[in-house]
This record gives sequence, structure tokens and C-alpha cells, in this order.
Amino acid sequence: FGLSISILLVFEAELFATFALLGFVFFRQIMYVIDFAVVTLSLIFEIVFANTAEEGAGLLVFVRVWRFIRIGHGIFVDTETFEETKIQKLEKEIKRLKEMIPLSSQNLLQHGYT
Repeated sequence: FGLSISILLVFEAELFATFALLGFVFFRQIMYVIDFAVVTLSLIFEIVFANTAEEGAGLLVFVRVWRFIRIGHGIFVDTETFEETKIQKLEKEIKRLKEMIPLSSQNLLQHGYT
């Protein structure tokens, strides 16, 4: 019980820190809002239904699974953004190298290479 509450409080603190950094832009991101609702409800249910495990247990499991889905989604989005940035850098490098090909060809011809 105590460990569960502690973990949920860490998640709640993370969400409040995100809100502090983003301000009201936080509420324009639906995933942040849903995440906030899920963590807050999970914390409330954990406290209220601490002694009655049968009541609300299914809902509590659902909201915890949701949190793991969100973490997985966050990792996916971060990875996708990183890969997209890497692709853009590689495309710029390819373009730069293609622009150098005519110059290199002219250089070779000037020095007698065919």
C-alpha cells in the first residue's frame, strides 16, 4: 500500500512539474490531461479503497495499465522524434555531397584524370 502510494505521488509530482513548466499549454495536450486524470484517480482510489480490495480493483488495474501505456507511448514518440531528426540531418548531408560531385569532377578533369 505504501509503495503504491509513493509511486503514484512521484507520478503526480512529475505531472505538476510538467504543468509548472508548460503552464496552460499543458491542458491543450490531451495525453497530459488524460494522464493527469488517470494518476489522480488512481491515487484517490488507492487511498479510498485501501481496505476493500474487491471494490474498484478492476478500475485500479485499468488506470495503472494506462500509465504503463503512456510511458510506452512517450518512449515511442521520443524515439520517433530522434529518428526523424537523424533522417533530416542525413538528407542535408546527402544534398551537400551531391552538390560537391560536379566540383569534384571538374577538379579531376583539370588534373588530367578522366
